[in-house]
Amino acid sequence: VFCCANGIPKQNKREQLDAAQHPNVCQILFLSNLIESKGVLVLLEACKLLANERIPFACNFVGGEGDVSFTELKDRIHKLDLNDCINILGPRYGAEKGQIMMDSNLFVFPTFYYNECFPLVILEAMQAGLPVISTKEGAIPDIIIDGKTGFLVEQRNARCLADKIKELIKDERLRRDMGIAAKSRFEKNFTLEIFEKRLCEIFDNILDKV
Repeated sequence: VFCCANGIPKQNKREQLDAAQHPNVCQILFLSNLIESKGVLVLLEACKLLANERIPFACNFVGGEGDVSFTELKDRIHKLDLNDCINILGPRYGAEKGQIMMDSNLFVFPTFYYNECFPLVILEAMQAGLPVISTKEGAIPDIIIDGKTGFLVEQRNARCLADKIKELIKDERLRRDMGIAAKSRFEKNFTLEIFEKRLCEIFDNILDKV
């Protein structure tokens, strides 16, 4: 059995935003269709815990409707009294999506989707220099180095998720170091060129044995 990790094309080079450009609150990004098993509602619960502790943040939900509608999400945000710190931005594509990545400080993807494989959105976040908080579903532990390029948290555990988000909000240096490490790991392992090179090596290995 040969394994070949996915890769994505490099985007136009942009300098990573300095934390000073977000002087007031940390910008948290969730980017996926609004599917419950992708962790949408778990993240909402975590945001409520952060708000209860009076930790300043802004959380941006980017993606189209899934089994959670915009109306349902807005209703839950209102009931949790999170209107001041959560934004529903809808789907974004291309350069607009890339800019949202660059305007963020950390990426959160608390998925428990049973068929999760190798989420390319995590690679996109790493390419943008973002630390990533996700779970041990699918091949995600092969992408994120826990404690170095981000954190892996227990699925459906809003408390654990909130604690890791809080740690990165409060520790600007850790957030920046993890973002730099994530971008470096992307460039060394998950570009389209590296994917193609690995695939050719697999074919060569197989053909050599024929």
